[in-house]
Amino acid sequence: MEYRMGETGLLPFRTGRVFNIGTQWYFAIRDGKDCGPFATQQDATSELNLFLNDFEAKKTALMN
Repeated sequence: MEYRMGETGLLPFRTGRVFNIGTQWYFAIRDGKDCGPFATQQDATSELNLFLNDFEAKKTALMN
């Protein structure tokens, strides 16, 4: 595991954001919500990347 920016001390336990339940795939976001289902792991990963890019764009827009 790696430290994130600004972290010190013991590293918290982390799991991957993309996971499956049966044959359906999901991704988890920090507020405890799961997004999905998606047909494949690749679909869930792609949607997660879109979600993160959108989140970063909104965060940047708020800061400017």
